[in-house]
Formats: sequence, structure tokens, C-alpha cells
Amino acid sequence: MVLLQLALFGLRNLRWNRFRTFLTVAGVAVAILTFVLLRTIIWSWTMAAEVAAKDRIATRHKVTFVMTLPRRYLADLQQIPEVKSATFLNWFGGKDPAHEREFFATMAVYTPTFFEVYDEIALPDDQKEAFMSDRPGAIVGDVL
Repeated sequence: MVLLQLALFGLRNLRWNRFRTFLTVAGVAVAILTFVLLRTIIWSWTMAAEVAAKDRIATRHKVTFVMTLPRRYLADLQQIPEVKSATFLNWFGGKDPAHEREFFATMAVYTPTFFEVYDEIALPDDQKEAFMSDRPGAIVGDVL
């Protein structure tokens, strides 16, 4: 009985000052939205680290990945005793002429060491040899 009276009292109070009720609901909604947004941002940052390769480190130009690092850095990295293999990639922005507006990742790679570093790329040996011997060759996945 007491709970019913409290609920009725609360409902009467909500209707008493509608502007205060609106501000309270809006404040709670903003607080919940902010919390969810911050949790999503934190989750996205940590998720990238969780799915990244644990045995690999990448470096890039401080301005953007489109600008290349000097090629001599590859030789410098290969001389470090803990480094097993090193390679480089260069984004070049290639496009399919039939679909000028569509974008997908296009990387020029250093073929002698590319498959040593990215050992998760599974290709049959004949296709791998064909790619490595053909300078303008490309590897295109099933989805693309």
C-alpha cells in the first residue's frame, strides 16, 4: 500500500512541473549516451590491440601512411639481432578503371621478404611463384 502511494505521489510530481521532468529525463539520457560512447571508444582501441599480431611491429611515416620511409631503414632494421625478417609496403592508391569511385587497399610490397613477415597469407606455391616473378602482378582476395 505504501509503494502504491509513493508511485502515485511520484506521478503527480512528474506532472506538476513538466519542464523540470523534461530536463531530468534529458540529463539522464545524455549521461547514458556519454557513458556508452566512451565505452565504445575504449573498446575499439583495445580491440585493435587484441587482434593484432603479437610477433610483429610496424612503423610508418609520422604524417601519414601514404608518405614512405627511406628504404635504408629496411637494412637498418634487418641488422638488429632480435629481428627475424623485415619488409616494406607502399600504399599507391590504385583503382579499378571500371569503378573509378570505389576504393580498396592497394599496396606495393617488397616480394623477397613479404611472405616471410606476412606468413598468414596462404597461397598455393605456383601462384606465389607467379606473383613473385611478375613485377606488375597482384594478389586479390576472394571477397574483392
